[in-house]
Amino acid sequence: MPAHSQTSTDRLKDVLAQDGPEFLGRAYLLMLGRPVDPEGFRSYSARLNSGASKLSILAELRASAEGQAYGANVPDPLAALAQGGLEEGIGSMRGGLYPVATNIKELLALDDLVFIDCAYKSLLKRAPDAIGLNNYLKLIRSGAAKMRVVSQLFFSAEGRKAAPSLRGLRRAMLQYWLASNPLTGWWYRPIAQAEGDTPLECRLRAVENTLMRMAQNHERESNELDTAADDIARFLKVLANRRSA
Repeated sequence: MPAHSQTSTDRLKDVLAQDGPEFLGRAYLLMLGRPVDPEGFRSYSARLNSGASKLSILAELRASAEGQAYGANVPDPLAALAQGGLEEGIGSMRGGLYPVATNIKELLALDDLVFIDCAYKSLLKRAPDAIGLNNYLKLIRSGAAKMRVVSQLFFSAEGRKAAPSLRGLRRAMLQYWLASNPLTGWWYRPIAQAEGDTPLECRLRAVENTLMRMAQNHERESNELDTAADDIARFLKVLANRRSA
């Protein structure tokens, strides 16, 4: 790997190791080349507090119009993660991306990166490694049921050793088995209103996941436009004051 790639990945790791205001400040400097603005700070602070992942925020900043124009000399966070370049960074995240779930409903209410992070910590009692996070992220975004991920983690050698005691977990796994089994799924799914893994269900969930991420990007871009409008209004006010002075 070239030296400059190693350096840029190290910079991503350093940012991921930060929390709260320090993380947001350094994320903006890294991805946009400027300090975080008040509106962006409020918006992303709320996102972090509601469980959004640091990785997703870095990826959003880099993919934004401003981020593309700035052209930060760092790899795409998710691409770097896929190559294993951020494994240490994930391990050094104080508090991770989301706290441990107390029951299966709480875990299944999460989505995308945050769901996978919480699943690892709730079932394996550790943060996800880079390869695992990337593989399960692809699985979820392709439309796989969340319970497929939960079952694979639970029945893995590491999962059996960790022996998680998540409330409602065994019942949920039984329901998923009945819903996804070809012999029982066709009648059990409509009765129990349980998710299976039929091709149609997977396609619908993949579309739903894509729409959710598009909505998040739209919200972020709307916040950026609002911030830009506020900046222009303040600038015009300053000009008006100078002319009247």
